[in-house]
Amino acid sequence: MEFRYVEDLDIGCDLSILRRSTQRHSIILYQHEGSIFGDNARIGNLNNVEVELSLFFEKSRSTSCDLALTPEYSCPWSIIVDIINHPDKWPTAEKLWAIGCESMTKEQLSSLKTTFNNENVYVHFDNAVLTNHLNYVDPLIYLFKGSHLGQNKLIVLLQFKTRHMGVWGSTLERDNLIQGNEIYVLRNSIDSINFLSLICSEAMNFQNELTPEKQRQIDWIDRPYLIFNPQLNPNPIHTNFTTFRKFIFQFPKKEIISLNWNNKTTFNGHSFLEFNSARSGFYIQSDEINRSEQRIKHNHKHGLYYFNLGIKKHAFLLNSSAVVFHIANPSVDIVNAMPQQIMREGPELIETFVLNANRDAFDILDNGITDGHVNYLTGVGCACNFLISDQNCILEKEKLVCLTSGKIDKELGNSWCTISNLFSIKLNENSEVNCRITFTEDTHHESIEFRSKYIDVITVLTNEILPNKAVYPESIADLKDDDLVIGYNTNSRKDNYKYNLLTAAGVGKVATICFLGSMPEFVINKTFNFLQALFDNDNNNKRRVVVFYKRDNMIISKSDPDAGIISATGDFDGPTIFK
Repeated sequence: MEFRYVEDLDIGCDLSILRRSTQRHSIILYQHEGSIFGDNARIGNLNNVEVELSLFFEKSRSTSCDLALTPEYSCPWSIIVDIINHPDKWPTAEKLWAIGCESMTKEQLSSLKTTFNNENVYVHFDNAVLTNHLNYVDPLIYLFKGSHLGQNKLIVLLQFKTRHMGVWGSTLERDNLIQGNEIYVLRNSIDSINFLSLICSEAMNFQNELTPEKQRQIDWIDRPYLIFNPQLNPNPIHTNFTTFRKFIFQFPKKEIISLNWNNKTTFNGHSFLEFNSARSGFYIQSDEINRSEQRIKHNHKHGLYYFNLGIKKHAFLLNSSAVVFHIANPSVDIVNAMPQQIMREGPELIETFVLNANRDAFDILDNGITDGHVNYLTGVGCACNFLISDQNCILEKEKLVCLTSGKIDKELGNSWCTISNLFSIKLNENSEVNCRITFTEDTHHESIEFRSKYIDVITVLTNEILPNKAVYPESIADLKDDDLVIGYNTNSRKDNYKYNLLTAAGVGKVATICFLGSMPEFVINKTFNFLQALFDNDNNNKRRVVVFYKRDNMIISKSDPDAGIISATGDFDGPTIFK
């Protein structure tokens, strides 16, 4: 990989997406839906998708987005020709389109320069590919209004994939792809945001290619970079891609936008994505992320799902079945403003669109797009009414399954249920396995196992433990007369979601229980201590913690041995010698 600034090509630009301003940028993404075709002559769409792509670029112009993106191999060459031929279809001033195109032959490339290089259009690509004996390139095309040699023009800048995909599934790219060498870095000036694209499998090689010398060449360590990773990728959480994202986050002021084909995509008549999740989305570094319930629930409803990757690291993943997303997002790095004017709070989803039945228009989803978790839970026999109700808060559902399965890994006190501490919202940087109960499109086996464990825990508690009053320890013996279920009610917020028992009528009970199955003693003891720590110095309610577990077929519990001996309360709520 050779990194080249656009000014080294005598190209100038002034693009809004590259400004380090306080106002948010608008980004529109096309998560392409289609049938994939590949042979020795080309890679692209099996069917004609010109209507859909034309609609997307029309939407890009009408929304005046700063950045428009399409994934690898998605856009037909004919669409690019049509745009160049019609100035009214060009991106408007200061806007950048980064378009993943279907494969192109050497003949098409030569024709491009011959046909379109003129006083109004400047086409550039690395001519070295024209001498290669293989069959086609994988192009990413930048379209923007800029300048060449000081003359204002439409800039058509082609960057070619420099590394073919892995060969264990298919050798198609290896055997046919003309690999490029140049990676272009777009910037308005030396102090602006830098923008570069790594086409799909290039991400696997980036860490090794970005040697200390090349880091110095492009001022990698100190400058802000927005990195676009367009993909046609059946397994976007393969270790090579998670390692790439982890590497990027070793450096400050770096962010990634990944964009894949969606989960309705097919290849040879079968689903293309191995685990049903495209994993398109934003990977962001910031300590100012807006993690309010209002923002997270708004984004979730419209198809943008939040995950905590660690301190200052965050992932916002797009719903895999929608097609077009209109996003507002702050700059990678903001300068020339007062601290009160700077907030890098993460993306907000403005609009979500799907294709209509005729595939000739986008339908806006004003009422949001389903995440499918209720259907999933019902389909696997989840009997917890709180979880399978559409009316209950998605974040409260996450809190409930974490508490009930003992997924609390520190002495967190009342902060246990904040988004930054919530176990299921965390995404391990090494694997990026999804642990959420409300993000069920992901069929990765580890994600399914987490969801199954949550459901199994609640099933055992509901069917085996709560009806069996004989297993209740003394600390919650006062609840033996109640018909109990797992859940939260409207008062749970004020109690920091520490109590997870209700009567069948929905009346909350002061008790915290979990079930750990056949976990060893040290896990039982640690979990019990962490759950008790939720209550800080509240000794009475701390004693209402019970950890149930199994030995052979016996239900056993760990509870406070002193609970129930003397614990008087004014209203006789809980264990007391006066009852």
